[in-house]
Amino acid sequence: MKKIMMLSPSVPDPRMLNRVRALREHYRIVFYYWDRLNESIEPDMRGVERIYIRKKGQSKGMRLKTLIGYGGFILQGIRLLIHERPHIIHAFRYEGLMTAILYRFWCDRSVKIVYEIADLPSAIFPRGKGLFKKILAKTSAMKERRWIKKCSLLVFTSPGFYEFYYKKFASSRPKVYQENLVGPGILDGYQAHPRDFNPLVIGYFGNMRYLNTIKTLLDAVEGEPGLRVELAGFTQNERKLYRLLKKYKQASYHGIFPSGGLRKYYSMVDVIYCAYDTEDKNALVLMPNKFYEAIELGLPLIVSRGTYLAKRTEKEGVGYAIDESDSDELRRLLLSLKEEDFERIQKAAEEARDKYRVEEHDPRLLAAYREHVDGD
Repeated sequence: MKKIMMLSPSVPDPRMLNRVRALREHYRIVFYYWDRLNESIEPDMRGVERIYIRKKGQSKGMRLKTLIGYGGFILQGIRLLIHERPHIIHAFRYEGLMTAILYRFWCDRSVKIVYEIADLPSAIFPRGKGLFKKILAKTSAMKERRWIKKCSLLVFTSPGFYEFYYKKFASSRPKVYQENLVGPGILDGYQAHPRDFNPLVIGYFGNMRYLNTIKTLLDAVEGEPGLRVELAGFTQNERKLYRLLKKYKQASYHGIFPSGGLRKYYSMVDVIYCAYDTEDKNALVLMPNKFYEAIELGLPLIVSRGTYLAKRTEKEGVGYAIDESDSDELRRLLLSLKEEDFERIQKAAEEARDKYRVEEHDPRLLAAYREHVDGD
């Protein structure tokens, strides 16, 4: 049985665990990841033969300390690859791909590389301006284009990534779409929140990478007694978040939720908020897990207008698109929601649900491995 070594510069999330589950009966799996944020989360890694965790160099944000930490992650990853000698490397994110490519160049030209793209790389599409960022982006893009030529398979979590960027230079590479579907047991134990509109509760659970859109939500709710906000998840700027929350009385922040804690928080809310900052190109094309969670739970989803996510949300009829900077528009939408709106969206979610069953999508990944990696 061939061995896969998975590389991730972050704690494995449910998407990565879906990959493990899809492949573990057909391959031996070893996993190396970096607990960069010191999350102290223990993911369910059943089916993994060995787990290597890097805890050195924890840092938040893209500071010099973080960049040095990435270097440590890559070097340790190469050492572990030399020790494990896998047949296949499944690389998550740009840093995982860099590790795989360096190992292939220095140590084993026969190793096969699978590159999974769940975001546009921040090194290539940085937020903000500046000469250094422009040079880094151009250099990183050139490197990634060369590296992709060495990959046996590309895995995209959103067709938007391919259509927006990778189609320009990676159309000849084998690819498979594996979206951020809800894995088995993730939402087990969920209990629908009593919807009496007193108050209507809106929730955002996950990585709070765009605090400006969180502020839009807080502004929309503040002063309206019939509305409330529940928040949970990681943010790179906790101090800024806490300073922000001090100004609002109708919101609660529950911190980083533990593995398996998602069901608890969704049981608190009536509406899922997923509006991202469209100034970030990544936000225009990504497909976050909240879309699939909303369908699984039958809850309305609020997203940013003009995004690939909005297109899919409106197509399935499971939510609403707004201007993520307009708190007045959001407030009007929330106050306009009636029981018949929830019933309509719940019905639409039930009709869409079968298309997004993880057990129906997992075989696609295995088939792509068999065709393009094993037989490469």
